[in-house]
Amino acid sequence: MSWFKINDIIFYPKSFEAQTSIINNIGSNLIYIILDIKSHSMYKSIFMKKFEENKKFNIITSKIFFIGCYIKTIDFFEDELSIYIGCDYLEYIDICERRDEIINDLLEIK
Repeated sequence: MSWFKINDIIFYPKSFEAQTSIINNIGSNLIYIILDIKSHSMYKSIFMKKFEENKKFNIITSKIFFIGCYIKTIDFFEDELSIYIGCDYLEYIDICERRDEIINDLLEIK
């Protein structure tokens, strides 16, 4: 995953992994993210604020829409953050449906 978006902020993770599973007929969706805080120092404050607010948020990628996300844990290292995020629901996105939005996001970045 080269990028993901929360609200209007685009993040560029070192690693982004998603897992979905069913245990005892209950669905579980987890995201594991590693962020470079040496190159992107504001990432730490953004995710700490999300953690402290204890409010759910959504994460959008080019392929999946994660709904009802909440931070489970944050591990701090010298140059990176390691974050486990739980999600209530995920939805796979048809790239054609998001084409214009993705193009606009890319043009804003450059």
